[in-house]
Amino acid sequence: MEPPHFGSYRVMASMYQGMGNHMKAIDYLTHALGKDQNEQKLECFYLRAACHHALGFHKKAVQDYLRCIEYEKTVSREDPVERHQLLVVSFFQKEMALYTRHRLDIPVDTFCPDIELNPIFKELWCKKLGPSQELIGSYAMQPTAIEDPSPMPPRQTAKELSPLLSAADLVGSLLQNDYQGFLPNKRQQRAAGCAALELAQAVQDVLAAKREGKIHTVDSMGASGGMGKAGRKEFSWREAMDIIVKWRQLSEPNDQVVWVDLLTPSEFEAGFGSHTPMFSGQTKCVRYYMNFSRALQKHKEVLLKDGKAYNASNDALPVDKPEQQEAIRKAKTASDMYKVIKEDSWVVVPIASMVDVGKMIEGTRLTLVKVPNQPDAYEFSIRTPVRPPRWKEFEAELKKAWDEIIDAMMGGDPQIVAKRILVYTYYWYNFMPLARGTAAAGYTFMLALFWAAGMPVRMSIPTNYQVDWEAILEQHPDIFVAELSQWFVPKEGRPEEYKESSRKGSKEVAKEIVAPGAVPKVGCVLNTMRRRLEALNGPEIARI
Repeated sequence: MEPPHFGSYRVMASMYQGMGNHMKAIDYLTHALGKDQNEQKLECFYLRAACHHALGFHKKAVQDYLRCIEYEKTVSREDPVERHQLLVVSFFQKEMALYTRHRLDIPVDTFCPDIELNPIFKELWCKKLGPSQELIGSYAMQPTAIEDPSPMPPRQTAKELSPLLSAADLVGSLLQNDYQGFLPNKRQQRAAGCAALELAQAVQDVLAAKREGKIHTVDSMGASGGMGKAGRKEFSWREAMDIIVKWRQLSEPNDQVVWVDLLTPSEFEAGFGSHTPMFSGQTKCVRYYMNFSRALQKHKEVLLKDGKAYNASNDALPVDKPEQQEAIRKAKTASDMYKVIKEDSWVVVPIASMVDVGKMIEGTRLTLVKVPNQPDAYEFSIRTPVRPPRWKEFEAELKKAWDEIIDAMMGGDPQIVAKRILVYTYYWYNFMPLARGTAAAGYTFMLALFWAAGMPVRMSIPTNYQVDWEAILEQHPDIFVAELSQWFVPKEGRPEEYKESSRKGSKEVAKEIVAPGAVPKVGCVLNTMRRRLEALNGPEIARI
């Protein structure tokens, strides 16, 4: 019997990485790299580097990233664009591994990667573009020497860590989507649980300070909204999200999770944003194609109401003639719709403002474009360009929503609290302020805030259901609130008509979820990146 093909090892490694088992992935990749005829060594070295990086073995990660960069001599112009991107991204990932290593034992609440990292570096990293002259002229390379402290900082005691991680793992497991393409990633779930617990504890500190007539503050140097200035900053919506973002950045460094407003001013002005295809040409996105029919219906609604779409230059494309309107109503495919509009276009799902009642602000864009070099092939996707005027609008919505959450928690009515949390999350999902990770951050926020309010969420996500799409395809937060009140919200926070409602496949957690104040504080026990990485790794993996 022939031994497994090197490609099989790589596929298995990719699956294990997606499930958060990076050590197992490394084993498979090392096997693959031992095969002399391996034509995918670049891909294997990169994936192994990413796994070492995630675990905190930064010296090994840097070695593998450098091996990838050496392939610049052998990769040809004819090679797929993905191979060229691996060369580019390896440079940025190497720098990120070194950046993390040099801050491994610094308290995480005293610095902010989004502030410290060069904006041009972050922009090129997100776009997977090679170093530009502008970056070369402004970026100071990370020191390459990696030296461990002597003696090593002690591990946290089991007495501190065990109850904290048990609670985090239980709540974090609720992050799992029950749909194809979403592997059960235990590492990401633990990170989300730790983030939810840390945020829940922070919110309880905010409430305690407010009861005493005080304001809860954080170190400005550790806040993405602190502009790198020394001093203290009031804990508000952005500081809450910083807690989640920092955990997400650390748990999977192969993802570029950064705040969009802290990229270069020119990129922010141009409208850097997320792009999620439901399908492209003949390829249906395994995760998101399920939303196509609903998104197409929303696309029709907007076109029929507004009588126009917009092209790439933001010029209006009228579709208000009776025959066009009738064709839109009858459209069943992206091809049908393209034949009406006749060029690449977008429409925006307008959403209701709570700050300026009666005003509609720009939500998510539904885009329809022709795929180049493919006959009768189209891409239907959502895009969310985040520009300064839009940022200002959503910042005001989130500030108002946050303040109303805190006021509701002070008042103590669980139904009001529940609604306020869901309204906040509705605007967060539509905002899309992160280059990646907005959806998971929003869900983690909800888990944290309900936990802080004394009514922890106990229900798993229903089958064939994606929570963020329930927000981005609706025009008013009340619709989102009503939908999640039927399964997600604990019964004490539901309106009477939804007390016994449920959704298919949503299961209740059987174990007790302890109160956030009943376990040690995450911000104290896991106060450095070394401690956080070792907590994510577990005791069975060697110290970093």
